[in-house]
Parts: sequence; C-alpha cells; structure tokens
Amino acid sequence: MASLEELLELSIRQYRALLDAGNKLTALVEQGRPGPIQDFCGELTGLQDEARRTDLELNALLRAAGKPVTTHSLFRERLELMRRVLAGTEDLGAKGRGMLSALNAERTSLTGGRTALSGYRVGPDRRGRIFNGPG
Repeated sequence: MASLEELLELSIRQYRALLDAGNKLTALVEQGRPGPIQDFCGELTGLQDEARRTDLELNALLRAAGKPVTTHSLFRERLELMRRVLAGTEDLGAKGRGMLSALNAERTSLTGGRTALSGYRVGPDRRGRIFNGPG
C-alpha cells in the first residue's frame, strides 16, 4: 500500500487533471457541438473513476491511521483542488441548464409556428395560383 504522502500527491494530480478536463468540457459546451462533448465524456468518466479509487484508498489509510491529517500541506492543497472542481462542476451545470432552457424555448416557438402554419389551407380551386386573391 502506498504511503499517505504518495496517495495525497496522486490524488492532487488526479484532481488537477479533473480540473483541466472540466475546463475543456466547458469550452466544448460553449462551442455547442454535441459530438465532441459525447466523445470527451468517456475520458472524463475515466478520470473520475481513477480519482474515486484513490479517494477510497486514501480514506481507508486515514481511518487506519486514526489521526487527523487536515493540517498536512498536501491535504490542504487537495481540498482546495476539490473545491475548485466542485465549483467548476456547478458552473458547468448552470450553463447546461441555461442552454437547455433556451433550446426548449426555441423548440416551443418552432412548434407554435408550425401549428400556426398548418392552419393556413389553400382551397382546392385556388391551388397553383401565384396569388390567392379574387378571381
């Protein structure tokens, strides 16, 4: 099993990678192209799984040690990175909800326009004419 310092350093590297990945995902979302976003989600999930495994190992080591390490400088650095990842995730979620709201509004508008247009019918004696005026 790795030492506390080794696990903290590994965790810090992983959370930095998650922070970078979150920034990349934010840029992809702002571009508005779903293909690259979907492709990147697999990579992001892999990074999250790695960080989760390291966190489990680190938590087991901390429980076994039975002493608090919150004063350790690496622990504080890791905690700050975790806060930044959380803040980035919340920002990205807000952007995603905003985009979804805008798309739903546009869909509703388009559906309403389609419904309005479907109400306009040309009579059978008027078809093929340029103008549907008298005569």
